Amino acid sequence: MSRVRLVLIVVVVLLAPSAVAPAPAVASASGVVISEFRFRGPAGASDEFVELTNAGAAPVDVSGWRVQACSATTGAAATRATVPDGTTLAPGRHLLVAHTSGYTGAVPADLGYGTGIADGGGVRLVTPDGTFVDGAASVAAPTSQCREGTGLTLPTTDSDTSFERLGGMQDTDDNATDFAPATSDPQNLASTPPEASIEDVVTGEEGEAHFTVALSAPSGRTITIGVATEDGTATAPADYTAVTATVELAPGERTATVAVPIAADELDEPDETFSVVLTAAARATIGDGVAEGTIVDDDLQPALSVTGTTVVEGDAATFAITLSAPSAFTVSVAYASVDGTATAPADYEAAAGTLVISPGETSATVSLATVPDAVDEPNEQFALELSDPVHASLAVERALATIVDDDDPSGGPAGSTPGSLLAAGRVDGHGVLVACVRFADGDGPPRGHVLYLERGVHLASTSLTSLVLTADSATVTGTARVGGAEATFALRLEGRTVTLRWGERVVAGALRGALRTETG
Repeated sequence: MSRVRLVLIVVVVLLAPSAVAPAPAVASASGVVISEFRFRGPAGASDEFVELTNAGAAPVDVSGWRVQACSATTGAAATRATVPDGTTLAPGRHLLVAHTSGYTGAVPADLGYGTGIADGGGVRLVTPDGTFVDGAASVAAPTSQCREGTGLTLPTTDSDTSFERLGGMQDTDDNATDFAPATSDPQNLASTPPEASIEDVVTGEEGEAHFTVALSAPSGRTITIGVATEDGTATAPADYTAVTATVELAPGERTATVAVPIAADELDEPDETFSVVLTAAARATIGDGVAEGTIVDDDLQPALSVTGTTVVEGDAATFAITLSAPSAFTVSVAYASVDGTATAPADYEAAAGTLVISPGETSATVSLATVPDAVDEPNEQFALELSDPVHASLAVERALATIVDDDDPSGGPAGSTPGSLLAAGRVDGHGVLVACVRFADGDGPPRGHVLYLERGVHLASTSLTSLVLTADSATVTGTARVGGAEATFALRLEGRTVTLRWGERVVAGALRGALRTETG
C-alpha cells in the first residue's frame, strides 16, 4: 500500500468559517525556485550543481536570469551563469546549472560555469535587473547575500549529499526550514517529469469524499502537489469543508488521497458539485488538474397538508397549505374547490389553480370568497382538494370549510306585513350583527329582532325603542339582555357602512349585506 503524507494540515470548519492554513508560498510571483543544490560531491569540491524548478502553474521566461555564488567569508554575490535568451521554463520543468569540469551527475547540465562555489558559501537566483528571486547559503556566512533566514550546515567532505527543497515549493524565507539533506538527484530541461491528475468523485451527503491524485509514472524523487477546493453549486461550509493542503508522494509512489468532509443536512435539494484543483506541482507537471465532486442528495421530499377552516357567511374561507419541512426546490401543487352541502356559486365562489411555495418557505394559503344571503339555513360545507404535487408528496390532500349561517331564525314577529325592511351587516373583529326590522300592523312602535354573535354568544333583543328609515338608511335602537345583564344598542346602516353603539362601545365596519325591501 502507498504511503501518503500530508505536508499541510487540512483545516476543518465546524460551525463557522475559520482561517484556512495556506499552502507554502513559492519564492516569487513567477513560481521559480532553487529546488536542489550541491557544492561538493563524491568527485570533490567542483562536483557541484544548482537545479531550478518552475513550481508555478504557468510557463516562465527566464531569459537573462543569473545564477550567482556567495563567498564563505564576505558573503558577496558574483554571477556564475546567465540563462540564454529564449529560455522558457514550463510548469514542473527543471533547469540544471553545473560546474563544467567537476560535475559528475548522470543527467547533463543545461548551463555550465567554470568558477566553483565555496563549500561554506551560497547560491542565489536574480532576474536580469538584479531583483532577488531565491537563495540558500551556509550558516557560516552570517552576512551572506544569498541566505534567507537561518543558514544551512553544508558538508565539507566528499559525498553524494545535496540539499533539496522540502515539498519542492515550500518557501518560508528560512533556509533551515525549507531545505533538507537528500541523495543527489538532479533534473534538467530534457527530464520528463511525471504528470499529475485528479479523478472525479461521486459521494453521498455525509462522511468524506476521497479524491485520488495520480502520477502518470513513478518518480525517483519526492513529488509534492498543492490541492485546494473551490465552490460550485455546493458551498463551504454549508455543504462540505474547505480544504487547502499539499500532498506528498515519496519516491516510487503513484497515488495519494485527498479527503474532503461532506456536511449532512435534511434539506431536499438537487445534487450539488464542487471542485478540487491541483494548484501546483514540484517535480511533476499537471495534466487533468480539476476534479468535480458530486454530492448526491439523500433527503426525502417534504409532505404537503391542507387544513380546513370555519367562517361566517360572507367572509373568505382561507385554507392553510403547509410543508412538513423546507425544500431547496420550488414546490407546486394543484388545488380545486369541491361542492358539498355548500355549492358554488350560490354559497361560495369556486376556484382552481396552482399554488407555489418558494424554496425555504413552508406555508401558503388559498382563500375563497363565501356568498352572504338572507336565508336562514343550516351551516354548510365545501372542500379544497390538492393534487399533482411537484417536489413534494401529499400527506393531507383534502380539507373542509364550514360556512356558519348568520341569518335571523325568527322571521319576524307575528302580524308583520309585507313590505318589511331587512338590513344585514358585519362588524369586523366583533362577530356578525344582523338587524331584522319589520313594520307592525297599525300604530305603535315597530317590532323586530336584533341578532349579535360574538364568540358564540347569541343576544336576543327584549325591545326595540325606535326605528328611523330614509331612502338609503335605517337606524334602530333598543335593549338586549344576556345572562341577566342588559345593555342598550344603536345600529345605523347607511349605504354600505355599519355603525354599532353597544353600551359605551362604538364599532364600525363594511356592510356585507344591503338594505332592501321585502315584497312578500
